[in-house]
Amino acid sequence: MTLTISNQNIAFMIRTLETAVDVCYTSPENEKEGYAYAVGYSKSAMKMVIDELNNLMQTQSNYDLECG
Repeated sequence: MTLTISNQNIAFMIRTLETAVDVCYTSPENEKEGYAYAVGYSKSAMKMVIDELNNLMQTQSNYDLECG
């Protein structure tokens, strides 16, 4: 069995990463945000995508164990 990822999951991950890239470009120019905000936001976004991918892999592993 192969891992199936829904378009909704993929779209979520893409949006999360695209927003983080945008924040990296715009926050350093914003006095209220700056580089620290960009780093923190991007770190959080990357962690969310990693968590989502890990969850998908775990789901696949559980399915593989159940189905043999």
